Amino acid sequence: MRVAGPRAIILHSAFTSVNDLGSQVYWFLPVRFLSRFGYDNVENLKRISAPVFIAHSRDDDIVPFAHGRKLYEAAREPKTFLEMSGGHNDGFIFTRPEWVAALAAFLDNHADARRLEPPTDADGRR
Repeated sequence: MRVAGPRAIILHSAFTSVNDLGSQVYWFLPVRFLSRFGYDNVENLKRISAPVFIAHSRDDDIVPFAHGRKLYEAAREPKTFLEMSGGHNDGFIFTRPEWVAALAAFLDNHADARRLEPPTDADGRR
């Protein structure tokens, strides 16, 4: 049976990697040496072929805006960047109509379920 990948990826206030964010927050610790997990989203995005929607706020007080921009640069086309406003826990994607509209347009253009057939196995069964 063929397994279908995601129709789209949505990243909201995401970090580039645990090591990058940890090194910024705990600048006085050797985070890259201590961390057991990398969660390198920049490298992960380079392997993803699905359309990518990234939303980030310049006012994010936990994950710096530069992380969102770096993720956007790493993503393959098609990709969309939505600049939001508000702190990390204030700027939820569904809080403003224009943000909802931007996400809806992205999903309509790149992940419209009506245009995609469900995956089938080798015998054509769903």
